[in-house]
Amino acid sequence: MKRIGISPWPYGHTEALVIRDDDISYFTPPHTIEQIYYQAWRQGLGVSLGVIPNLRAINSPIVPPSHRGRLSFHKLCDNEELASYLEQRTEQNCIDIAQHGYSHEMIKGAPEFCITNTDDILRRLRIGKRILEKCFPKRISVFIAPWNTVSKHASRIIRKEGLALCIKEERSYRRLRSVISAFPLIRVLTQRVLPQRSSLLEQRARNTLDPYMRSTYNSLVFDNKEKRMYIYYDPLRTRDVLSRIPETGALFCILNHYWDYYEDWQDEANKKMLNAFYSVLDFFNKRQVWKTTLSQAVSWMRKLDMIEIKVRKREIAFRPTTLLQGLTIRGENCTLVPSSKANAEVKDEKGGTLIIYKELEANKTEIISFT
Repeated sequence: MKRIGISPWPYGHTEALVIRDDDISYFTPPHTIEQIYYQAWRQGLGVSLGVIPNLRAINSPIVPPSHRGRLSFHKLCDNEELASYLEQRTEQNCIDIAQHGYSHEMIKGAPEFCITNTDDILRRLRIGKRILEKCFPKRISVFIAPWNTVSKHASRIIRKEGLALCIKEERSYRRLRSVISAFPLIRVLTQRVLPQRSSLLEQRARNTLDPYMRSTYNSLVFDNKEKRMYIYYDPLRTRDVLSRIPETGALFCILNHYWDYYEDWQDEANKKMLNAFYSVLDFFNKRQVWKTTLSQAVSWMRKLDMIEIKVRKREIAFRPTTLLQGLTIRGENCTLVPSSKANAEVKDEKGGTLIIYKELEANKTEIISFT
């Protein structure tokens, strides 16, 4: 049986890795981020920071002891040193800014985006986004829910506002997890090509990252039933579990909370936790994953979803609607030949062909023939 498909990640990668760190706020000392991630940046990894636009000083470990429980509000951009540091690291492509709620407070005993008042939800969402986009040069495209949960009302509003939603949602995780196996998008069965486009797949690429980002404090997201596994991440006990993870083709997310490395806001990071964290990164470096961020992953999935595909006899025509770099086409039990060989790297694999496009222009058709 001949099969031709689009790989889920660019440049031939079958797996992707995101590092996520929540609860960055007005109180975050820049050196705490630097100490944890400096070596990760040297390894070519980016870090997606869940930034709280206007933190309320609740009684929580995310607030330093000096302000804990005061209930005062603190806009991130009022900390000029932190804002300048994050902007610099953003321009260097070391970090990616995601919106982490608005004030990260509880409202009537529930997380702030679990409320059902649509006007209040929209106000918090828009004001928070406006604060962050005033501080940083890039548009905010990802929303990380405080406590990883939102109401149905908030979910609809967040997505309607064009933000990818990062959330813990058991039902959606089970439902959308299976959609990942919808890749490849094209199957060639005895010379018949059947396009496979799932409405759920389109919804995932356009709106949400929640099947992968479900998490609790200090957790690691992997594959389970469909080669996706969710495990708790104890930074001091990971190597044994990691060694049993199979090849998956999944998106992995390592979730950190920077303040958890500093034992109630001490100046020096816990070395055992740092060493454990970097042992996890070493594991993924050996797997040759695509090192990406939440915003990049969202952008890539949306671009894939907008590729126009046509089949005629022994040819397949691809037409991206936006610039694409690293698009990878895999052929199993068949030989693929691109029309523009100068723009494509062709590799012979066991029983098939791999084509990696260096760059595909928007609205320009590429032809692949197969035998």
